[in-house]
This record gives sequence, structure tokens and C-alpha cells, in this order.
Amino acid sequence: MSTTETLMVASTLDEVTVGQEFQTLPPHLTVFPWFELDTDRMTVFDDDMREVLEQTRSPVITGGSVKQFGIDEATKVRRLDRPTERFNLISDFWVHALVYRSVSELGRGYDPRYVGLHYAPHISDSATRSVAENEIISLNNLTVFKKDEQRRKLVKAVYLWDKIDG
Repeated sequence: MSTTETLMVASTLDEVTVGQEFQTLPPHLTVFPWFELDTDRMTVFDDDMREVLEQTRSPVITGGSVKQFGIDEATKVRRLDRPTERFNLISDFWVHALVYRSVSELGRGYDPRYVGLHYAPHISDSATRSVAENEIISLNNLTVFKKDEQRRKLVKAVYLWDKIDG
């Protein structure tokens, strides 16, 4: 019987390395929220993530409007609702859509309120980083985080657009 891991896919604002551990996630754009994946499917998922990079381009995002998310709307986020030459919700929805396809085929246990047509790209403010209105940021990675039994977030894999082989 295969074991299961709890994973998410994000694009971090700053460089992270495989094996790095966090109590709370570093500043990031969530590409796909937490889901469960049987470990015997990880090789196929890994191939799918490499394919996402081959079929898409690295996003260049611009900080847009502010919104409050979360329980009691206590988390301030910067929405990515301003199109740029390298990011808009139509053409760059493909990164999310390709990851969504992989997770829907291989994984389970994700919250459907945040995926597919409900996808609302944003970056949450943190104690260490907030994105300013009209700030331009180049994202160069898809990072897979694993949540362990102590709820720590571990970097499981980093895929770079400029290095398809990760």
C-alpha cells in the first residue's frame, strides 16, 4: 500500500532549495492549493511538472488591488489582477490549468473553492514581505511543498523555467 503526502504547488518570490523547511510558507503565488498524492504517483507528477514548464513561460506579475482573505478576512493579499505583457488571467491561466489537470488525475483532497474557474492569483502579505501596487516581479519557479506531521512545510521539489531539468 502506498503512503500519501500532502503537497501544494507555488511559485516563490525568493529562491528556495530542496529540503528547506518552513513553519509558515515563504512569500509565494499559490499555483495549486494543498492536496494529497500517493507517493507511488510522484514520478508521474514530477514528469507533469516538467511538462508544465516546457509548455508555458515564466510569469512576470504586477501587484494589483488589495483584498482581505481568510478567516474573518484577516489576511491582506495583493491580487494579480493587472495584466502585463507576460501575465494575464487568460494566457497565464495555463500554468494553473496544467497543474490542475495533473492533480485531478493523480491526487485528491483539494479544496475546489480555489481551483479551476475559481482560481484567483494573489500574494499574501507576510511579516517579511508584501507586494506593492504596480510592483513588477519575475517568477522563475514552480515549487512543490510537502506538509509533514508537525505541519512544517518542506521544499520537496523546485522546477525552474530557465532549467527545465530542475
